Amino acid sequence: MYYKFIREEKIKMKTAKLWDIIPVKEVNEKLAQDKCELDLGFACFEEQYRAVANNVPDDYTIIDFGCYMAAQAYLFKNHEAYIGVDTVDYLERFATENTTHYVMSIQEFIKKELPKYKGKKVYAICNYVPDEDARDLVTMALENFMVYYPRDLLQCKGINAYRIIVDIAKLDEFNKEDNISYLMFLLKNAIVKYCMDEYEQDRFNFDDSYKDLSHVGIAYTTTPDDKHEIQFELDLEKLGWRQLVDGVVVDHDEFDLGDKVFAIRDLTDFVKNAEFNSLVSVDEDCLKKAFNMGIDNDGNFYELTEVSEV
Repeated sequence: MYYKFIREEKIKMKTAKLWDIIPVKEVNEKLAQDKCELDLGFACFEEQYRAVANNVPDDYTIIDFGCYMAAQAYLFKNHEAYIGVDTVDYLERFATENTTHYVMSIQEFIKKELPKYKGKKVYAICNYVPDEDARDLVTMALENFMVYYPRDLLQCKGINAYRIIVDIAKLDEFNKEDNISYLMFLLKNAIVKYCMDEYEQDRFNFDDSYKDLSHVGIAYTTTPDDKHEIQFELDLEKLGWRQLVDGVVVDHDEFDLGDKVFAIRDLTDFVKNAEFNSLVSVDEDCLKKAFNMGIDNDGNFYELTEVSEV
């Protein structure tokens, strides 16, 4: 049975934004298919796809794992190529001139087809795919990706990851989340923003920069005479921070006093309000306790025993 879902003239009802950029005839034909789960109000999980489309350069090939009917292909019509991967074989998918569709599992595609794209600019999307093993496989096999599933950690890596995260974090559904995975995402996001702002970097990838979550360095300097190093690092495992002088901890604090949710929020607020000079400003009492040193008017460290003998 054929339904005229959309007329050429403007209709007075709330529709998914994506339908505005897809030919009316194609929308009507695809939505009229038996077992089609899309309708005028829902084309795909659109905002996540838009975040990727707006931030990944057009010379990248987009591989959409779990694409379903791939209405989102139209968001990537100007990219090098759009590759749709899904096991659904009973529905005709949306397609643009640069679209290629595969009817197979994510695991099968990565094993058999992904090697063909070696050396090419590829960005992978795995959006709202319930198969946890498949999601993990995407993160292991690709260098550039956005992987998301409700109540799981949003994972972005590679090209413009920070900008994609920022765009997705604006969505209402994220503001309503109250789980540890998402709160850790916000904490990492705050760290990335601090580093980009403080060190004037256009790109900063958290996963590439920090391999050990117990040692996340965000500030480093030396004393004016260059004799001593001062470092400030965060510990995302114990949810605290440490200040080090010449590799020795001189001051520290931990936020986890039994409630991990509040601890992550407190550490995130700490990072958002952090100022470089404060992070590397050493408390003289702490320095004395660790090294038996004082601080002169120029900010250099000196041995207290030497001063007492003068």
